Amino acid sequence: MNDYHIIREVGKGGMGCVYEASGPGGERVALKMMSAKAASHPDYRDMFEHEVQSLQKLSNPAIVKIVGKPFSDASGNIYLPMEFVEGQTIAQIVQENGPYKEQDALQIFSKLLDAFTYIHSRSCIHRDVKPSNIMIRSDGSVCVIDFGIAKDSRTSTGKTIGRIVGTDGYMSPEQANGYNIDTRTDIYSLGCLLHYMLCGAHAISKQSNDYETICAILENNFPLVSEKGISISDRTQQAILTAVNKNMTLRFQTAEAFKSALSGKTAYTVTVGRANCHINMPGEYVSGHHLDITWEQAGAQYQVTIRDHSTNGTGINGRKLHNEAYTFAAESLPATKGNNASFPQVMIAGLPDYMLDWAAVAGVLFDIMDMPTSVKDDAGWGDSDAGGKPEPAPLSAGIAILCFIAPVAGWILGAVWKKEHPAQGAMATRLGWYGCLFNTFIFFVFIILNSVS
Repeated sequence: MNDYHIIREVGKGGMGCVYEASGPGGERVALKMMSAKAASHPDYRDMFEHEVQSLQKLSNPAIVKIVGKPFSDASGNIYLPMEFVEGQTIAQIVQENGPYKEQDALQIFSKLLDAFTYIHSRSCIHRDVKPSNIMIRSDGSVCVIDFGIAKDSRTSTGKTIGRIVGTDGYMSPEQANGYNIDTRTDIYSLGCLLHYMLCGAHAISKQSNDYETICAILENNFPLVSEKGISISDRTQQAILTAVNKNMTLRFQTAEAFKSALSGKTAYTVTVGRANCHINMPGEYVSGHHLDITWEQAGAQYQVTIRDHSTNGTGINGRKLHNEAYTFAAESLPATKGNNASFPQVMIAGLPDYMLDWAAVAGVLFDIMDMPTSVKDDAGWGDSDAGGKPEPAPLSAGIAILCFIAPVAGWILGAVWKKEHPAQGAMATRLGWYGCLFNTFIFFVFIILNSVS
């Protein structure tokens, strides 16, 4: 069969199976076969071809490789020759040996997050992260397999093949809702995977039908590992809960940030895009999720990574960055005014009309970081003299006197006019009381604003 000789069947699914085979040169390969029945369905055929396209643009030891051209047999079955990965899936390992110990799980998961950093840097979203799609080789390295429903992050959501794509229990809320997705949907599924590795049970089990499963994903609280009687560190549990936040803007924005949180390193990500990002820059050339700017503490410095997720790219110091990352070291956080010359010039979509304001980035960082006052002062955020956020202006003496005189004048006029002009007197008295109530309201608003500031 096209110079491939089947040795045995190693796995079977609804659309076909996977065989161990020997290639034209006697090499060991995996033949992924889609049955003629499935291949006759245009959408399933598209899925098969899309997996080929996805894997062709990925070249990393942690990702299964294509080793030959697709072909078909006389019956209409189609085949994809792939690297034969020796080892077991995470699902098989957990089923045979039980859940991983925390440190063992984190050691493997760190390698997996490195793999997804690469996958996402190539504008690819896996969309079906689950225990049976992650293999552990005999040498302990990881291998991500089955890119059948992967998508290019620069395109729309694509086909759903009669239902929402993804695997029950590992499907993100935005997938379950049928919304547009990005790399953060893989972050959610990876959080579910780490939960499974640590407790040996799916966080969200498949329900009696698709509707109930989707409702469970959208409505149920994500379970703690401790609910299975297993103890893990607070840091690991909190990282999982952040990764699976139902609001994708509150998750880790990148696989690097997820890894940093698990390792105890401090990393923060500022998102830039057209809408629903930390920094919104409306414009037809700006992508919805255009940039991630990740800050990680590296000794006395920060390591800053700018990652482009856009359609139109980003200009950095005159160089075009498109679906890749740029990393540099920063001595400090951006200042609100003064010399930020050490930070690169960033043009969103490569256009000078959409220049990134590093002071705005600093504003977001101070909102999401728990920074000491001294650091804020150094960056110009301590007081108005330093060029930072100005202190609330005090209520001027003239306005205060006017607010005091107005109601008093109303009461005096009301008393004077009471006998000769009773209607006008009553009106003046009412205005005096209204003024008093208004001043009281303004006073309390002023106190609240000052306390918040």
